[in-house]
Amino acid sequence: MALSSSHHPQHDGQTEIANRFLETMLRAYMSEDRACWVEWIYLLEFAYNTHISPSTSSSLFQLLLGFQPESPLNRLAKMTRAQEAQAKYYNRGRKEFPELKPGDLVLVNPHSLAWKEGKGKGVKLVQRWIGSFEVIKKVNPKVYHLRMSDRYPGSLVFNIEHLKPYIDSPPELKEHTKLPEMQLEIPSDEFEVEEIVGHKYQRGKIQYLVRWTGYGPQFDSWASTADLKNAPEIVRNYRRSEGL
Repeated sequence: MALSSSHHPQHDGQTEIANRFLETMLRAYMSEDRACWVEWIYLLEFAYNTHISPSTSSSLFQLLLGFQPESPLNRLAKMTRAQEAQAKYYNRGRKEFPELKPGDLVLVNPHSLAWKEGKGKGVKLVQRWIGSFEVIKKVNPKVYHLRMSDRYPGSLVFNIEHLKPYIDSPPELKEHTKLPEMQLEIPSDEFEVEEIVGHKYQRGKIQYLVRWTGYGPQFDSWASTADLKNAPEIVRNYRRSEGL
């Protein structure tokens, strides 16, 4: 072992060079609080040990361990690229839901709505999409009001996550076997009115701002008194509270 003292680099020149190198690196990261050097030393040590030496064309890690450890920054970059690749794969087959207008036809997914055919019957063989149903109006960019028969006793207001635009068959395929209609049971807690949160008058008629059960404030929509015929008590309570 070669004993050395400060300011005498001739005793152990390599150590003094390494120390000066680290001191220079620390100064580049130090703020006025020089006591924070300990927060940086482990990162600078890693940088120093992975630095390629011009004289050996290798890093200290390569000379001591036989390989170059991967930098956390490289791992972060790889994770970012992997996430981008996953997002690209996920979005490859996805299309933006087109804006619908009154009169357009859509299909409804009974599975995402937890509808079932008849009491006690299995749900796995229920058609994947049922319909078509006519769009009456757009409530907001993500919610549409549909025209449906009395066989569907639930709310007629649907989020686009349960809908798919209906594409008619080509003329040469018009003749096809008609599937039997299903008598669906719709859970009573689907698309119910949770509360009325406001009102306005349009052409002399009152419109209620409705919050639907299971949907947040971003899906609040305006509905007429006729649209709320299945929620008379909620309407009465709101009118009483507002003195209407």
